[in-house]
Amino acid sequence: LSNRYFFFLMLSCDNKENHPKKNFSLKGKIKGDFQGVLYFEYSNILDRVSATDGTFNFEGVVEKPSLAYLILNFPFSNKPMTAIDFMLENENISVFVHYQKPNSEGALVNFLDLYSIRGSKSQDLKTGFELHMENKFHPATNDSIKTNLLYQNLDKFISANSQSVLGGQFLLKFTLFYDVLNFDYIKTLYQKLDTVYQNTTDLERI
Repeated sequence: LSNRYFFFLMLSCDNKENHPKKNFSLKGKIKGDFQGVLYFEYSNILDRVSATDGTFNFEGVVEKPSLAYLILNFPFSNKPMTAIDFMLENENISVFVHYQKPNSEGALVNFLDLYSIRGSKSQDLKTGFELHMENKFHPATNDSIKTNLLYQNLDKFISANSQSVLGGQFLLKFTLFYDVLNFDYIKTLYQKLDTVYQNTTDLERI
């Protein structure tokens, strides 16, 4: 019995060594005359790096795909600025951003724009859904049409991506913001979510 236990223990250890926990690697390039510190916020973590040569790198681990932010100034600063957001996951991700400092209402604003991103499947899903909403849902003016379009768009996305954390995020965001789906619609969509992969706070607020 002891030899048998020792065998399974060794097998378990070997599997852990052969399948180490994956982390993310974020590599980026900045177009524009940016000299300074770039902040990176994700999963309640705030990281920073000097990006004086137009490039930056971040590494870490996230438990599940989550929204991340690249910020030019310290997040609690009162300086005029913009931030970009994207879906972060444990993959090799590369981003290309554009920096400029336009004058807005008499103040120079640190402006950061996301040109392209590669390596994040969750970001591809997010971009695809938001583009579909922009082309199909937002142009509609009739409330009944908007209700049907929103339900159809969410139903199609959640049915195809029930394990994506975006399902819960989209359901919460669009039902709260537009208030056009009734309880039965929301309940049906909620039941199609794989709740194991959703954010607890999103599920509680839906």
